[in-house]
Amino acid sequence: MDTSLIDFTPLVGMFLDGLFTALLGGAVYLGRRGLAAFEEKTGLQFDDQMKARVDDAIMHGVEYAKTKVKLMTPKEIVYNPRSAAVGIAADYVIESVPSALAYFGVTQDALLDKIEARLGIDLDLDGDIGGKPIVDPYKSAHENAA
Repeated sequence: MDTSLIDFTPLVGMFLDGLFTALLGGAVYLGRRGLAAFEEKTGLQFDDQMKARVDDAIMHGVEYAKTKVKLMTPKEIVYNPRSAAVGIAADYVIESVPSALAYFGVTQDALLDKIEARLGIDLDLDGDIGGKPIVDPYKSAHENAA
């Protein structure tokens, strides 16, 4: 894996656990408030066993939702700040000198290649630097020696 990538995958599970714990607490609270309001409006009284069943149903519903969300969540959530850096630099140049870019016929793709060439890094991970294929100097030296 590229060392410039930021992997958020381990954080997603913790975030979902925290989110659904809070959701569960809120749902149980609202369920109890709903039962109390129902009892007050109708004059019916629910025993502790019925209240426990409602709590259990709410908890199982939230756990079911949590499982479904985790199954729908991508297995890997990765952010590439290098691509963001190229985008920010390109946006700056486009906003700063649009007429100069138009005059010289510099397209957005060409601009991205020029930024890469200036930095000497494959920032957008397209396999080339400044529009030229990446050459591994170690590999080239050994191929020429053979």
